[in-house]
Amino acid sequence: VVGWNGIVDDCRNGSFAATMSTLSSNLNSAASAISADFYKRLFLRGEQESSGKLLLCGKISTVAVGILGGAMALWLANADIGNIYDQFQRFLGILTGGLGCLFFMGIFMKRVNGAGAVCGLVANYAVCFSLDLVPWNGKPHLLMYLCLRGDLEFESGGKEYPFKPGTMFVTGPEDKHRIRSYPKGMSKYWFLFRIPKDGFPLLNLPEKEADSLTSALEGLANKPFAGTDEVKRLFKKLFHLCDTLPSGTPGRSLRLRSAVLSLLLAIVDAASVASHDRAEIRLGKLVEEMREHPESGYPLDRIAESLGLSPSNLLVRFKRLTGLPPHAFLLKQRILRAKRMLMSQMPVSAIAHQLGFSSSQHFSNQFKSATGMSPTAYAERKSEISNAIP
Repeated sequence: VVGWNGIVDDCRNGSFAATMSTLSSNLNSAASAISADFYKRLFLRGEQESSGKLLLCGKISTVAVGILGGAMALWLANADIGNIYDQFQRFLGILTGGLGCLFFMGIFMKRVNGAGAVCGLVANYAVCFSLDLVPWNGKPHLLMYLCLRGDLEFESGGKEYPFKPGTMFVTGPEDKHRIRSYPKGMSKYWFLFRIPKDGFPLLNLPEKEADSLTSALEGLANKPFAGTDEVKRLFKKLFHLCDTLPSGTPGRSLRLRSAVLSLLLAIVDAASVASHDRAEIRLGKLVEEMREHPESGYPLDRIAESLGLSPSNLLVRFKRLTGLPPHAFLLKQRILRAKRMLMSQMPVSAIAHQLGFSSSQHFSNQFKSATGMSPTAYAERKSEISNAIP
């Protein structure tokens, strides 16, 4: 045990040391770039004794960059961001374009002066940030996902949906969507279906057949359903054909059209089979009701009787749909609602009573078990983070 504890401590210390080294390197690099590449060139031209001023500029730059980085970290911790990697890629895409152009000009162009390069860089960032803030309405499309492995959560149209292995999910044409978690070992198939414009043939189908297929696919949006083995097989077949058929040949186009059509029809068939199960539909409505009204009570026997299921069958179906048994799911929804209520500075006793907990102590115990901190500590921490953000 002592040996394992020592290994764990060494790993923690090593991770902490690596983090501090990275932060130190970033701060030093930023301060060196600001003082040597900008301050010295723009403000210290021709000065002989400038080391003291450069050192002072470096110190101020280090403090400023550290404060800015801390403020951004607090913002990211408090912002509603499902995946920090997505935000990193977004900022990387905005910032690296202009820098890439500067390198290109420096290598291949002889008559580019510093003022022109800086003006071009500033104009590039102004355009990129402006375009990033403007909502872009591209061609409407549906994204079809089949989860193969991983306990995921899908967010679409502002609502969260469990995305378990074997589940299919189709996003709405205009809905913002994302997978909220990326656990290790996650695997999925996905397919983008661009809704054709009027007069544009879908897979060379007759107009009425194309309209019927498009309407059926649009009707699947934001309604998770069980994917069949046939859907999985056709996904795999489509990807295999894309990888193996030679490009630019008539045979490739024909086979791909046939594979895509078979896959789309299989997805529609899988959803229609699932929709015939009325108990599953009623169970989905119950889940939505529990999300909207977690303060109510939901006795297992009464729920099973209203759905026409046995208690054991209800447990199996409910866990397959949400990933949790009814009691744990209801507790999770109450904790989520309590977090929002704590942000409004509502007293803990009032929250406990309103959400149906037997006592304030019972609520505090359940909240700490779920979040790792008491309700009061959670509210204070969120308040401190909100006040720290400029």
